[in-house]
Amino acid sequence: MKKLTTIILFTFTVISDIAAADSACLLEGRWQSNKELTLASMNKSGVVTEKQKTLFNGDFFGKLTIDVTCDRFTSYYEGESDEKAYETLSQNGNTITVRYIDPIEEKPVNTTITITDGCYSLPLENLNFNEYFCKVE
Repeated sequence: MKKLTTIILFTFTVISDIAAADSACLLEGRWQSNKELTLASMNKSGVVTEKQKTLFNGDFFGKLTIDVTCDRFTSYYEGESDEKAYETLSQNGNTITVRYIDPIEEKPVNTTITITDGCYSLPLENLNFNEYFCKVE
């Protein structure tokens, strides 16, 4: 009986550790900007100027690829790359709040990312809509 209890406790501990590891890095993987979802979000916002719509409806979205680990992300856009560290502040289901350092203002920025149906949305607060990134298999 003692041996069975030990095995059950060990199994529960391993499963708990695996579940915690999986949920700790929900963003891990390669993500591609999704032009269609992003433009749909932009068109719903109703606050984008005609000049911005013209720019964004061109080839602006859909080109950015991001590789994410548990503490860093590397962005790739038209042959250029940029790597940044980030910190996960909180996670509630599929909603994750992260902090990174803005490279221009050199100040910490907190942003909340929501993962739905294999894609995550990232608020573009100055533009009042979300950019969407979908996981690349």
